[in-house]
Amino acid sequence: MIFTTEHQQLSGTVTLFVQRHIKPHLAAWGRTGVFPSHCQFKKRGDVALRCLKTPQEIGGASLKSRHCAVVAGAAARFSQAAQGAQSVEGAAAPVQQPQLQPPGALA
Repeated sequence: MIFTTEHQQLSGTVTLFVQRHIKPHLAAWGRTGVFPSHCQFKKRGDVALRCLKTPQEIGGASLKSRHCAVVAGAAARFSQAAQGAQSVEGAAAPVQQPQLQPPGALA
């Protein structure tokens, strides 16, 4: 995929959003098992990272599929880095932890 300056700026926006609004809260969300999706959804909308392919006329960002791939890639890079920085068990809510065990581990 050929990245334009616009794609690079979008990737930077996602990275900055994650660093400011998600990363600082991961440990607390993992401890409590509560993710404030309503707050995060609004914050994503404030920086045009919500409803990516929805037309602007009805509140979306009107992005093309290539832009959506850039957003997904930037988010995936953060996810991989977060998993490397802390154990999966420590990052997951207690309710989710059994689902993250390898097959046969719960037997």
